[in-house]
Amino acid sequence: MNIKPVDEYRKLMNLLLFLREAEGGQLSDEIESSYVERLDELWWSLSEVEQQEYEAGLAAGRPPGGPDELALVDCVVDAGATTGPRKAA
Repeated sequence: MNIKPVDEYRKLMNLLLFLREAEGGQLSDEIESSYVERLDELWWSLSEVEQQEYEAGLAAGRPPGGPDELALVDCVVDAGATTGPRKAA
């Protein structure tokens, strides 16, 4: 399976942000620099258009892409109902 560089960048950035949060907002310089080095490589492998689209998404406050299930919400279903347990948000 081949991951596009922009998707790999997004995934790695999210992982770095989660790790920082899990460590109380600060990572060791060694750990942080290893992520930043790879992020830098990925960033410069993106086309200018991909970079602009990524930055525009951040500026617009759009959440990163995810599975379609994230756009669904749970709902109450009565026994024998014909509707599913989730609906579009």
